[in-house]
Formats: sequence, C-alpha cells, structure tokens
Amino acid sequence: MTDVEVSWHPGWVGTDQARTFSIEDDILSITTGETLHPMFPGRNGLGVLKWRRASAF
Repeated sequence: MTDVEVSWHPGWVGTDQARTFSIEDDILSITTGETLHPMFPGRNGLGVLKWRRASAF
C-alpha cells in the first residue's frame, strides 16, 4: 500500500492506494488498480509508471 501525501487529485490525499509492480529485464513497472477517473466521470482508468535501469559507462 502507498500512503498518498501529495496528489494532483485532492480526494486521494490521505488515502492508501494499492500498487503492483513487476521487473522484467531492466524495466521496473508500477501499476495502479483500475478505478473511476476523477476528470472523466463514468470512465475507468489506470496508471502505469516505468523505469529503465541506466546502463553502466
């Protein structure tokens, strides 16, 4: 669980948010669960954040 301290959507501040993660090769992916999108009423959405490991010099 992630304790939200700062968010673009004020309704999420102070809530706990579940995240899943996976690592494949040099890529870390963090994904939110599907939820109603606060900017688009009636539409679901989810977030995916990906990082790629920097190669050594």
